Amino acid sequence: MFSYSTSDFLNFLDGAHSPYHAVGEMKARLLAEGFCELSEAEPWNLADGGKYFVIRHASSLIAFIYYKNARGFAIGGAHTDSPSFRVKGSVSSAGAMKLDVEKYGGPIEYSWFDRPLTVAGHAFVRTEKGIAERLVYVDRDLCVIPSVAPHMSRQDSFAPNVAVDMPPVFALGTNADIMDIVAETLGVKKEDIISHELFLAQREKACRFGVEDAFILSRKIDDLGALYCLLSGLLAQEKTDAKTIPVLTAHDHEEVGSMSTGGAFSTFLHDILLRISAEHYFEYLASSIIVSADNGHAVHPNHPEYSDKFSFPTLGKGILIKTNSNRRYATDARSDAFFRTVCDRADVAVQTYFHRADRLCGSTIGALTTTNVSVPTVDIGLPQLAMHSAFEMVAECDVVSLAKCAKAFFATDIVLTPDGYEFG
Repeated sequence: MFSYSTSDFLNFLDGAHSPYHAVGEMKARLLAEGFCELSEAEPWNLADGGKYFVIRHASSLIAFIYYKNARGFAIGGAHTDSPSFRVKGSVSSAGAMKLDVEKYGGPIEYSWFDRPLTVAGHAFVRTEKGIAERLVYVDRDLCVIPSVAPHMSRQDSFAPNVAVDMPPVFALGTNADIMDIVAETLGVKKEDIISHELFLAQREKACRFGVEDAFILSRKIDDLGALYCLLSGLLAQEKTDAKTIPVLTAHDHEEVGSMSTGGAFSTFLHDILLRISAEHYFEYLASSIIVSADNGHAVHPNHPEYSDKFSFPTLGKGILIKTNSNRRYATDARSDAFFRTVCDRADVAVQTYFHRADRLCGSTIGALTTTNVSVPTVDIGLPQLAMHSAFEMVAECDVVSLAKCAKAFFATDIVLTPDGYEFG
C-alpha cells in the first residue's frame, strides 16, 4: 500500500518537467497501485472496488475508486501547470542563438536568470499511420537567461521585459535551431514535427534544507505539492466498500484562467462524474463535497507587513483554509466546517488564511469547478514562500499533514442531513 515518502515526493517534483510530465508521473504511480486507464471514447464497465483513471489531452487527469453502493463523491482537486515561459522558436542575436519566449501565467521573472534551463513539453509528429503525440524533455543543461552586469545597467530596481530580457542563450554562431535538438531528442526528422508546446524548465533538483532538513525547496511546489498530497491520499485508500467515491482531479491551465478542454472551467469533471453515477448523478451531487487544494502564502519573515495583521499563517503550523468574501476562494461556512471536522478526525492542524484586505488575492480552481459541478467547495493548501518563483519553499511537516489529511478525506463517508453532515 502506497504511503507518503520524502524521497518519492522529491522524485515526483523532479520528474514533472511540464504539465504533461506531471500527468505522466501520476499515471506511473496509479498503474503501480493497480489503477486501470479508461478511454473517454469507449464504453465503461466499472467493477465494484475497481480503481480507474482518465487522461484528457495529456495534461489533465481524473482518478477514482468505484463503489457500486456509493451515493456521493469526495472530490479532491489541484492543478498540473505552473508559471513558466513558452518557447516560440529560435532567433539569432549578436553572434549567438537564443530562444524567443512568451510568458505563461505570472512567474517572478528575475528568479529565472543565471540558472541552467532546458525545454520540456510535448510535440505532435508525423507517422506512417497519422499523427502521434510525444513527450519532450531535453535532458541536458541547454540554455541560460543571462543577467546584465551592474557596470552596464545601473538601476535601483529591475522589472524585466519578457521580450527583451528573458530570451535564453543556447548556442554560439547563428546556425542552430532548437527544433533540431528536439528532433534529435525524439529520434525523428525535424520536418516530421508538425506542432509543439514547449516551455522553459529548471534543471536543479528539489532538495531539503535547513536545521533538521525542515524545509523543501523545489520548482513547481505550487501546485504540484498539493497535487502529490492528494495523489498519495488516494493511493493509500484501503476500503473495499464505501458510501462515497473518492475522486482525484488534476486540471491544466489554472495559471492562465482554466478555460481549456481539460481546465477546471471545462466539463471534464462533470463528464466523468456523470459517467460514474449515470441516472443517479443528481443524488450523488447532493451528498458530495470538493476540496480545492492550491497553495497559499505564509507570512514572509522579511516582510510580515504584506500579510493580514490578524490572520497570518506560518510555515510549519498546518494546512491553510482559504477564505475570501469576493469568492476568489470557494470556501463558505458549510465547507469550512466540513473540512475542519475531517482535519480534527485526522489529528491535523489547520490555519485560516485571509488575504490582506487592501490587496487583490489570487484565485484557484475551486470557484470555477462549481460552475459545472455545483457542490460545496473548500479552498485549502500548503503555506509556502516564494510563490511563482522559479524555486519555491514549504515546510515538510505541512506536506506530511496535507498527505495525512487527504487520506482521511478520501476515506470519509459523507451522509447529507437536513442541517449538515454525518460522517461514516
